[in-house]
Amino acid sequence: MKPWWERFPGRLEEETASLTKHGIQYRRDDLAWRQGQFVLGLTLTPPGTETAVELRAFYPETFPYQRFEVVAPGLALTRHQHPFGKNLCLLGRASANWSERDTLGDVLQAQLPALLRFISEDHEKLRDIEERQGEPFSDFYPYLPDSAVLVDTNWQIALGPSGRLKLRYSEAVPFRGAIAEVQDASGKAIVTADAALIQTFPNIARGRWVRWNAPIVESNIRRILAMVSARYKEVVQPSGLSRQRAASRGQPEVLGVVFPEEVAPGERHDAWLFIVQSPDGNAHFARACRAGRVDLGSRAPELVPLRQKSIAAIGMGSLGAPSAIDFARNGVSLVKIADYDFVEAGTIPRWPLGISAAGRVKVDALARFIAENYPYTRVEKFCAMIGHGQRPPPPQYSDHRDLERLLEADLIHDATAETGIQHFLADFAAERGIPYICVSTTPGAWGGVVFRQLPGAQHACWSCFQHAMHDGIVPTPLADPAGMLQPAGCANPIFTGAAFDIQTVSLMAVRMAVSTLCAGHEKGYPSFDWDVAVVNLRTPKGEFIAPQWHTVKLERHAACHNEIAHSTDLATPKAA
Repeated sequence: MKPWWERFPGRLEEETASLTKHGIQYRRDDLAWRQGQFVLGLTLTPPGTETAVELRAFYPETFPYQRFEVVAPGLALTRHQHPFGKNLCLLGRASANWSERDTLGDVLQAQLPALLRFISEDHEKLRDIEERQGEPFSDFYPYLPDSAVLVDTNWQIALGPSGRLKLRYSEAVPFRGAIAEVQDASGKAIVTADAALIQTFPNIARGRWVRWNAPIVESNIRRILAMVSARYKEVVQPSGLSRQRAASRGQPEVLGVVFPEEVAPGERHDAWLFIVQSPDGNAHFARACRAGRVDLGSRAPELVPLRQKSIAAIGMGSLGAPSAIDFARNGVSLVKIADYDFVEAGTIPRWPLGISAAGRVKVDALARFIAENYPYTRVEKFCAMIGHGQRPPPPQYSDHRDLERLLEADLIHDATAETGIQHFLADFAAERGIPYICVSTTPGAWGGVVFRQLPGAQHACWSCFQHAMHDGIVPTPLADPAGMLQPAGCANPIFTGAAFDIQTVSLMAVRMAVSTLCAGHEKGYPSFDWDVAVVNLRTPKGEFIAPQWHTVKLERHAACHNEIAHSTDLATPKAA
């Protein structure tokens, strides 16, 4: 790629002219120039001051699409400057704050005086000139890539200046683990991690923690250890952590520094800096990752009600498997998954876990994946073929023994696309007074349909839905006339279709399930006022179109005589 000053003739001259206009002295770094980079040394005296400031400006190869970086080695701002790299925060992080016509001279002239005010003035009085966001110091430390320690924002580490740590981990270098327990100096627990958070970390490590009254403005591990040792001699040796003891155990040892940092404008919480020393004596920074239940739910507050909900998800194919993962991803407390099949390698292009799952029992592969990635969702798995006439011997699934336990949930999600199973599950849900949702797609994945049956005799049932489809009240989604085939090795014909089209349908079913479970909860995910959603992704000729959804608020059908669903003697519906 040509240098930006060749791609945009005249732009280099604009940059230097803007510097000259504002009385900023500049000198080009010739070595960087020969290497295809534009780096400037700058000297300027900001308005209202008498002291010259030395800066260095680094232009990216993609300038002017992206902004330059300005480094001030001689400044030590307490805000809006990287404490180690010395980069200045002249503009907000979002690229929307940058215009391709902005020049270095104009930006420095406008922004630098405001930054320098943070040297001498009260920060709180300067809030009106800042972007409304916190400046967490923990973001600045040079962490070893892939190294992380899971913590919980809600922990309150209030007792004593130091203590012990109990950790669980899976890898020593880079360290990947979680705090299992924070203890005081005597070993008494102050806080204990949620058991779900640490369940996938098999190994135990020990460590110590100390409290610091402010972020440690230092990026060198040895110097940090020396600082901590000077204050906490009983915790850390001047030469490092307890190296010989850690080596003898063959385990890493961890030092946690707890300090206050800004997490939102004017709001401070405890933060963690972790130094991990492996048994060979090498040490690295590990990033503290906030992974408590509240942390994982904070980005989607409307889904908080799901933390108390359960779903029975039947059918783990290309519709059901991604839905089960979405239920876990969005915080459903308990997901019961049922399917009798294994993962055929040929289905991988539209099954969510990839080739590593080939040959595995579907429910086993999904349960393991969810446990490893979504710790606060509990999974119960059922290798089940509902309605199978030949009862298998224990301990395998049988309807007689296990069906009630499988379907005891706040909602049934049916992705079997089998009308016999749909009818049975819908009637079962009606008897128990719980919502039922079924989802299916058409051959070629040209379209799909989602149906919801709410509890109560007054609502439309699955049989009403069938009548409505027959009468045209609910339109039939389009299908590929040649959208069925029987691949080699597959016992049954299957439909064709791409995962991204299929998931257009499955995601609507997930939205409907979430909406149903959150109904009646203040500030919960909004309620849908319809019960059927039909989508077409192609024209009748197979031409591509944007998804076209048609929704129907289904009424009880006059021709429906489903006594199970419409009986007034059914149990009181469960609250969603």
